[in-house]
Amino acid sequence: MKTITELNKERLLIRKSDALRSTVIGLLIDGASKKAKTQNREVEERDLYSVAQSSVKEIEKDMEVLREKKHSTIVQEMELNIWKEFLPKLLSKGEIKRMVLQMYNEEALIEANFVKIIKECKVIPDMDMALLNEVLKEILV
Repeated sequence: MKTITELNKERLLIRKSDALRSTVIGLLIDGASKKAKTQNREVEERDLYSVAQSSVKEIEKDMEVLREKKHSTIVQEMELNIWKEFLPKLLSKGEIKRMVLQMYNEEALIEANFVKIIKECKVIPDMDMALLNEVLKEILV
């Protein structure tokens, strides 16, 4: 992830050529800065991820409403794609399945250990908990 300074530089350089991206970057910087300021600290990567995550969720909700009302979501889709660039790259379903099968033997892969496995895998960097849940439902007996 780029630093705040790098993001600000990019925002200023593309201000006229890519106004939508410039706006998203500005919102990202502003949100992360406010989040860090409330805790009286410097902006960290997790602040940027947090702002991007909440913005993606908000835009997806807005898009649902627009689709229900039969409105176009083209602009929201473009904005959503930009926001998603700032999310951490999470493990794929295949990578998660491979990891779980390597970490646990057949005897441990039972439904009674579901919560235990979830807790242990939660600390793995870039773990997509929704995909982990899906994988466990498939492989646990």
